[in-house]
Amino acid sequence: LASSAAELSAHRSLVAVTLAYHNQLSNVAKNHFQSAVTSLARSSSSWYMMKLESRPLVTKCVTGGIIGFLGDVGAQCFAHKLEEDSASGNAKTDGGTEDMTNNLPHHSPSMQYDVRRGLSVLAFSMCFSGPILHYSYDLFERLLPVSKMPKGFRTLA
Repeated sequence: LASSAAELSAHRSLVAVTLAYHNQLSNVAKNHFQSAVTSLARSSSSWYMMKLESRPLVTKCVTGGIIGFLGDVGAQCFAHKLEEDSASGNAKTDGGTEDMTNNLPHHSPSMQYDVRRGLSVLAFSMCFSGPILHYSYDLFERLLPVSKMPKGFRTLA
């Protein structure tokens, strides 16, 4: 009985040491990952700000195109999900209650991304939205300079 109590105590000590070591490694990995992400975000942000200073119109056009394209990808995925829910009978039909008439499993075709639409949004965002917003903000700044606004409004601008 004494040897089994000693073995149990040794086993518990080993488990405690292992858990402490695991927690320490986990914290080191987490801190390293967080610092790597923070470093990447800082360097990307400073690179983007440098590009805004050196080539503002091109930077805004490319940024607008990327944001527009990604927004369209999200919109197409969302529309596909709505169609899929509607086809399966899980769509909301009357004020929030679910239509439970068709609970049978179904096989829906996989989503087909509309490349032409995505490229159209990309081109529109790069060629029209980017330049229009770039020049309109400059125009608004000349018409209503932020530096001449009352202090409370500067925060909103």
